[in-house]
Amino acid sequence: MSALGGEDESIDDEPIEDEKLSTGIEILDNPEYLDGGFPKGSVITLVANPIATAELFLYDLAEVRHTHYFTTARSADSVEKTIELMGRSSEGFEIVDLYSADDVFDTAMSALEDVENEENIIFDTFSDIVRHDRGNEMLDLTYRVSHETESVTYLYMIKEDEETMTYDESRVPYSSDVVMKMLTGIEGEKVENRLAISKLRGHTPPPKTIKLNIGKEIVVDTSRDIA
Repeated sequence: MSALGGEDESIDDEPIEDEKLSTGIEILDNPEYLDGGFPKGSVITLVANPIATAELFLYDLAEVRHTHYFTTARSADSVEKTIELMGRSSEGFEIVDLYSADDVFDTAMSALEDVENEENIIFDTFSDIVRHDRGNEMLDLTYRVSHETESVTYLYMIKEDEETMTYDESRVPYSSDVVMKMLTGIEGEKVENRLAISKLRGHTPPPKTIKLNIGKEIVVDTSRDIA
């Protein structure tokens, strides 16, 4: 049966289960951080500055299991070339090209119908979806599919922080089960990224941040973070 079956497409507040899916990134799954990953069915907003190159972080999250990867700002060919250039594997990626689609909503809805149990759903970026005239409907639909298939969904929002969001943009982290922030600054001549989880529905968010060095691989500096 399609994950889109049923009548109610609104977001609900039913508690998500404690069974978890690994992020595929060891330091995030650490017992002192996420303790095994995100709960099944989680919808996660990733808020990041565009200079943080957060899409590389998304590629690493995608590698752990079959992923429907929705691209809105670049063509599928461009995403595939970037994945290869940065030394990631596109095996298991099903890239859904919304950038080139004639009808963004219908193309996305058709792809969401194909999501099976315990997959990843990634929107790069959901900022573009919010500006669509059916953006709120897409958010509700994505949330419901994620919960019904027990998949983990990542919604990438290109923003410095929530304070600069419009009302429609702010509805994304508000509705999400988890909010991750990639905090970006300049340290000497280098861009420094730190990952923080500010919301973890049903749980206390981890108090520590994780320093990420993003390049052809994600390198985690744990010298001052998780022991």
